[in-house]
Amino acid sequence: MELKFRLYIIGCSVRYKTIIEKVDRFLKDSFADHYTLEVINLLEQSKMAVQDKVFATPTLIKYFPPPVRKIVGDLNNRDKLKIFLEME
Repeated sequence: MELKFRLYIIGCSVRYKTIIEKVDRFLKDSFADHYTLEVINLLEQSKMAVQDKVFATPTLIKYFPPPVRKIVGDLNNRDKLKIFLEME
Protein backbone atom coordinates (compact mmCIF):
# COMPACT_ATOMS: atom_id res chain seq x y z
CA MET A 1 0.00 0.00 0.00
CA GLU A 2 1.31 3.44 -0.91
CA LEU A 3 0.96 6.27 1.59
CA LYS A 4 0.04 9.67 0.20
CA PHE A 5 1.13 12.99 1.66
CA ARG A 6 0.74 16.68 0.86
CA LEU A 7 3.21 19.24 2.11
CA TYR A 8 1.98 22.83 2.11
CA ILE A 9 4.54 25.61 1.87
CA ILE A 10 4.47 29.24 0.82
CA GLY A 11 7.09 30.52 -1.58
CA CYS A 12 10.42 29.02 -2.59
CA SER A 13 12.74 30.17 0.18
CA VAL A 14 15.80 28.22 1.27
CA ARG A 15 13.93 27.41 4.49
CA TYR A 16 11.11 25.69 2.63
CA LYS A 17 13.48 23.87 0.27
CA THR A 18 15.24 22.48 3.34
CA ILE A 19 11.91 21.40 4.86
CA ILE A 20 10.92 19.62 1.64
CA GLU A 21 14.25 17.77 1.54
CA LYS A 22 14.06 16.75 5.21
CA VAL A 23 10.44 15.55 5.00
CA ASP A 24 11.15 13.64 1.80
CA ARG A 25 14.25 12.04 3.36
CA PHE A 26 12.27 11.07 6.47
CA LEU A 27 9.52 9.48 4.36
CA LYS A 28 12.05 7.65 2.18
CA ASP A 29 13.86 6.33 5.27
CA SER A 30 10.54 5.24 6.79
CA PHE A 31 8.66 3.88 3.76
CA ALA A 32 11.27 3.33 1.02
CA ASP A 33 9.40 3.92 -2.24
CA HIS A 34 5.91 3.22 -0.85
CA TYR A 35 4.80 6.83 -0.59
CA THR A 36 4.10 9.91 -2.67
CA LEU A 37 4.76 13.44 -1.53
CA GLU A 38 2.90 16.23 -3.28
CA VAL A 39 4.29 19.69 -2.53
CA ILE A 40 1.73 22.50 -2.70
CA ASN A 41 2.99 26.07 -2.91
CA LEU A 42 0.17 28.25 -1.65
CA LEU A 43 1.30 31.13 -3.83
CA GLU A 44 0.44 28.99 -6.85
CA GLN A 45 -2.41 26.74 -5.60
CA SER A 46 -4.29 28.55 -2.86
CA LYS A 47 -7.55 26.69 -3.56
CA MET A 48 -5.94 23.47 -2.37
CA ALA A 49 -5.44 25.04 1.07
CA VAL A 50 -9.15 25.75 1.31
CA GLN A 51 -9.97 22.19 0.29
CA ASP A 52 -7.61 20.73 2.91
CA LYS A 53 -8.35 23.40 5.55
CA VAL A 54 -4.75 24.56 5.80
CA PHE A 55 -4.28 27.80 7.72
CA ALA A 56 -0.52 27.85 8.35
CA THR A 57 2.66 26.60 6.75
CA PRO A 58 4.43 24.33 6.71
CA THR A 59 1.68 21.73 7.02
CA LEU A 60 2.13 18.04 6.28
CA ILE A 61 -1.01 15.98 5.63
CA LYS A 62 -1.23 12.21 5.38
CA TYR A 63 -4.40 11.72 3.40
CA PHE A 64 -4.17 8.08 2.38
CA PRO A 65 -4.84 5.68 3.89
CA PRO A 66 -7.41 7.16 6.25
CA PRO A 67 -7.64 8.63 8.77
CA VAL A 68 -6.37 11.97 7.55
CA ARG A 69 -3.68 13.38 9.83
CA LYS A 70 -2.10 16.85 9.86
CA ILE A 71 1.00 18.29 11.45
CA VAL A 72 1.74 22.00 11.40
CA GLY A 73 4.94 23.85 12.15
CA ASP A 74 8.30 22.29 12.98
CA LEU A 75 8.81 19.39 10.58
CA ASN A 76 12.52 19.05 11.36
CA ASN A 77 11.91 16.91 14.43
CA ARG A 78 11.97 13.23 13.38
CA ASP A 79 10.50 12.08 16.71
CA LYS A 80 7.54 14.43 16.24
CA LEU A 81 7.05 13.06 12.71
CA LYS A 82 7.08 9.48 14.01
CA ILE A 83 4.39 10.33 16.55
CA PHE A 84 2.39 12.09 13.82
CA LEU A 85 2.54 8.95 11.70
CA GLU A 86 1.78 6.75 14.71
CA MET A 87 5.06 4.91 14.26
CA GLU A 88 5.79 4.99 18.00
